Amino acid sequence: MGTDWDEVSVSYTDPTNSETAMDLAPDRYRFVLGQAVVMEPGKRWMYNGGAVALLARIIAKGTSTTLDAFSDETLFDPLGIGPTEWLTDYSGAPIAASGLRMTPRGLARIGSMMLNTGMWGVRCVVPAQWIERSTSPMVDVDEIHSYGYLWYSGQIRVHRFDGATVGSLAA
Repeated sequence: MGTDWDEVSVSYTDPTNSETAMDLAPDRYRFVLGQAVVMEPGKRWMYNGGAVALLARIIAKGTSTTLDAFSDETLFDPLGIGPTEWLTDYSGAPIAASGLRMTPRGLARIGSMMLNTGMWGVRCVVPAQWIERSTSPMVDVDEIHSYGYLWYSGQIRVHRFDGATVGSLAA
């Protein structure tokens, strides 16, 4: 977004962490939108949980439902993902950036659907064009990672349990 935001170099227990400050603000969305623009948007990657909170709010307003209900109806139920849990903010709204809890099996179902270009069996859950667009690199994170629409891509280093690197995979 190009805004002044730091939730990486400051611990989440520190009230100066941008996401923590957002969570403590009387209106999380006004807090995010009130941050100073310090660089041209899209030119440098900086994870911003506030941007994810805004996206969740846009989805909820645009669909006239809650993020968790929308997610259940359009993604989790079609994939047969059992119960999920969303941590919520002070107003009861699901915390989109870090609040979703699901089983590894549920997460694997999302991964399988992504690998099958949005298909689950014979059902199209997410249009293939959206899968392609959302996973396309939009900005470099570092030398080997990029970021799309909430998806990281690039090389993933594979490590043994003792920490030794044994190879890498394209993601």
